[in-house]
Amino acid sequence: MNRLPALHTLLAALVASTAMACSCPDPIDETIVFDPEAESLRQALERCEFDAADCEDLCSKVYSLVHGPGSAEYQTFTECELVDYDGRPAVHYVSTVECVGGRRPPGADLHESKTARSPAGAWLAGLAELEEASVYAFVWLGLELERLGAPASLVARCTSAAADEIRHAQAVTKLALRYGALMTPASTPTLPEERSLRDVAIENAREGCVRETYGALVAVWQSKHASDPIVRSVMARIAVDESRHAELSADIDAWARTVLSAADCSSLDRAKTNAVDMLRSTVMEEVCSDLTTNVGLPNALAAQQLFAQAERTLWA
Repeated sequence: MNRLPALHTLLAALVASTAMACSCPDPIDETIVFDPEAESLRQALERCEFDAADCEDLCSKVYSLVHGPGSAEYQTFTECELVDYDGRPAVHYVSTVECVGGRRPPGADLHESKTARSPAGAWLAGLAELEEASVYAFVWLGLELERLGAPASLVARCTSAAADEIRHAQAVTKLALRYGALMTPASTPTLPEERSLRDVAIENAREGCVRETYGALVAVWQSKHASDPIVRSVMARIAVDESRHAELSADIDAWARTVLSAADCSSLDRAKTNAVDMLRSTVMEEVCSDLTTNVGLPNALAAQQLFAQAERTLWA
C-alpha cells in the first residue's frame, strides 16, 4: 500500500498550520559525579583510567544515567575527561546534539565540526555528510532485510531510497559550497555485523519512524520558508523523497511486528518513545538567524509546534 501522497500532504498541512533542527544550540557543559562501583560503568571506567583518550564511552554512559536511557545516542562529545570532584570520581564533558535529517547507518561517526564562512554553510556541510551516510544506511538495510526474509518490495524500496540519498548528497554539497563550506571527504562507515530482526527493527523505529520522518517535516518547512530560492527548490525535492522514506520506515515497522514476539514489539515501542523524547530536546534550542533565513530552518517556537503536532499525529 502506497501512502506517500497522504503522508506528504499531512506533512505539508502540519507546516501550514504552524505559526511562525539541526540548529545552533549551545553545547552542554557538565561535570557529573558517578558511582565507580556501578556494574554498568566499571569496564568503561577501567578503559578511561588506562587511556585518557578512551573516555567517551564512560561519558556516554554517565550522560545516559543522568538524562535518561538512550539520551547519549544523538550527542557529540567534543570534550570528555575523568576528573576529581571533592574527592569523588566524576566526568566532565562538553556535548552537542547531532543533526536531524537522513538515516544514519549503524556505527556512523558524524561528529566532526564543519568549516564554512557562515552558519548556513556549516549546517549544509553537516547535512551533506548525513545524506551521504544515509546511502550506506539504506544499502545495508536492504541487504539485512533480504537476509531476514522481508518482502522483496521492501528490499527494492531500500535500493531506491539509497539512490535518492545520492542525489540529496550531491545537491546539498553544491549548496554547502555555495555558502562557503570547506568540504572534506567523508569517512566510509564500517559494514556492521549481522544483526537480529529485533535490532534492525529497533534502529528503524528510531532512525526512520522518528528522526527521518521529522527530517521530512523540516524539509517541507524549509521548502516554504528559505529566503534562498535554490534552497527552497532543493528542499522541496528532498521533502518528497524523505516522505517516501518515512513511509518505507513505517512499512518495515509494520512487517517486523508480524514476525517479532510481543516482548520484542514492546521494545520497538520503547525505542520509538525514547527517540521522540530525545528529539524533543533538540527542538527546544533557538537557532541562529542565518539558518532561519537563508536555509529556512524553523525557529525554536515553530520547531516546538511542528514537533508537538507530529507527536500527536504521527507518533501517538
